[in-house]
Amino acid sequence: GQYGITDTRNVGHGSDSIETAKREIEFFFPEFNIDQYQQWEKCYTQLNKLKFNYETLEHDCI
Repeated sequence: GQYGITDTRNVGHGSDSIETAKREIEFFFPEFNIDQYQQWEKCYTQLNKLKFNYETLEHDCI
């Protein structure tokens, strides 16, 4: 396909459960903080409370 070598070797991956996904994320991205990301996502999608921080060049939840 366009984004993979075969049907089973591609760039996308879907975990079979939330627990498996968390374990895989921790394995491949040990410094990624899923709780912090979920809080940021909530600010963005549900609360619409984001502010751009010009010092860190990142969006902060306000």
